[in-house]
Amino acid sequence: MSFIRPFMNGLNYTLVNLSIGQVGLVWQAGECPLLLRVILPEAQKPTRSLVLSHYSDAAPLYHARIDEICAELKKYDQGEDAKFPSDLFRLDSRGNFYEQVWAETRNIPRGKVISYGEIAKRLGRPCAARAVGTALAKNPLPLIVPCHRVIKSNGELGGFSAGDTTTKRRLLEKEGVVFDSWGRAFL
Repeated sequence: MSFIRPFMNGLNYTLVNLSIGQVGLVWQAGECPLLLRVILPEAQKPTRSLVLSHYSDAAPLYHARIDEICAELKKYDQGEDAKFPSDLFRLDSRGNFYEQVWAETRNIPRGKVISYGEIAKRLGRPCAARAVGTALAKNPLPLIVPCHRVIKSNGELGGFSAGDTTTKRRLLEKEGVVFDSWGRAFL
């Protein structure tokens, strides 16, 4: 096995095994690491390959603070509430509206779903359901910003920033969300 020497402020990644598959965490090294992206597994593609296809210069590396995120992901995977250390990521990379959508989405409890329109209403912009969907489609931190918990007002799943709706449904079912015979979640 070859040793890859990471740059002090370079890009790194860590892989964590969950029941849905291997999840990749891409982060910036430094005094306090900064999580940039969570990459969920995709069918037939190794997560390491997915990470390197987006971040070809990222090096595998362990960091105790990133391991805190891994531990919380494992708690989530075991059915517990996860509390991700907020000093290790930022939600302000895309502008104020995206930041507000992502922050509001973080308030949705495990096992609950709400509609894109409800997020828009909570933000005081009741006609912005599509804009909410666009913001969630750009979510770089799925599971930490649980965009899988936001669905269409008719109970259909809608899109998912981290892959297809099969993964979104698996996550929701794991959290205890109930679906009807047409595949719609109960709001």
